[in-house]
Amino acid sequence: KGTINKKELTALFDRQEKDYDGNSKVNQVSPILSGLVKKDDGFRLDNTKITGEYGTWDASTGQFKKDENVSRDAAGNVTDKGVYYTGLADALAAGGTIAQNYTIADTVYFDEAAGKGRIKPLAITQAALANWTQVTKEYDTTTGVPTDKQKDALSLSVTGTIDKAPIILDYTLKTASYDDQNAGKDHTLSYTISDVNKNPGNYQLSDDA
Repeated sequence: KGTINKKELTALFDRQEKDYDGNSKVNQVSPILSGLVKKDDGFRLDNTKITGEYGTWDASTGQFKKDENVSRDAAGNVTDKGVYYTGLADALAAGGTIAQNYTIADTVYFDEAAGKGRIKPLAITQAALANWTQVTKEYDTTTGVPTDKQKDALSLSVTGTIDKAPIILDYTLKTASYDDQNAGKDHTLSYTISDVNKNPGNYQLSDDA
């Protein structure tokens, strides 16, 4: 008796990028097969049975962890994400007679260093909203806002187009003062700020925001 072993196929995936949309799914799944014999060159997987997810491999659990968020480094720069594809065996099996001559790994994982995926931040063009909170101090002959209360007085925020929740923006405070040094209510506060963080997580502020 004789045996013909199935031929091993490898699925090759192109880099996939998308704008942040609140979910971890890869929008376009269209692998190219490597390992087909020449007469089967036209064979394709059933891509509808393949699922791609952005995320990372958790070494402590030995499992893939989905992540729908934009990845950034410590400086706020957008970085690549890991991508995990599943369902390749089913995609092959759907190919009929030709598929019976081949085998393929059911899952493929590409780590961040492979450069196979990225979720890009959504642009925000709206102006940042200044939220003021009353600050009280005891008369001390100066117009200065107490150091421990300076950041309590002003917060800057924008609203995410997907999450619909306020996003608080970090900033550098340069000066903070009352309009005069005398006791009384309804004083005007004047703040000078710089270096507003334009890279808040899943969003990217325009220079005009």
